Amino acid sequence: MYIEEYQAKNNIEFKSISHFFSCLTNPQSKPIFEADYFLLIVVIVVISIIPLIQHLRLIWWISRHPHYSILTFKVIPEMPPRKISIFSIDNKYSCGGRYILSYYKYLVLPGKHKYEFWLGVLRGRGVYRRLFGQEMELDLLAGHQYVVEEDAMVDEFHVYDSCSAPETDNDIVETRK
Repeated sequence: MYIEEYQAKNNIEFKSISHFFSCLTNPQSKPIFEADYFLLIVVIVVISIIPLIQHLRLIWWISRHPHYSILTFKVIPEMPPRKISIFSIDNKYSCGGRYILSYYKYLVLPGKHKYEFWLGVLRGRGVYRRLFGQEMELDLLAGHQYVVEEDAMVDEFHVYDSCSAPETDNDIVETRK
């Protein structure tokens, strides 16, 4: 439709697809679809702004909760892929700002909270079917990283402290020369 209108308007006949594409890339020719160029620019701007907004949300959350714990999930590599997710924290299904996802790690509020995790298997395009869920009462310490790991033999999760900053004795000892 657009091509025929452009040909009639500019008294041009495209001989082949390559001739059409050469007119698209030739800076001397008139733009064929001016609105399409505008839409392309809008799409590029929107796509580039989304990661910026997510990063600003992460900075805002960390500024409000500077002492946080980190939860990572470890699943058994299988096909179709599996995924562990937080279903609720303290029986709040939207979790009410109690965590934020940052580069495959969940930054969560420290302290004693009731977590509900669930394991899903990929079914279709980005849709996970729930295999099982488990509620756990966890007392997380600030500055620690915890791993939630699936145990496929008994369909349950295990949580362990993977790495934390050790307590150090920072007494200053003066030495004389």
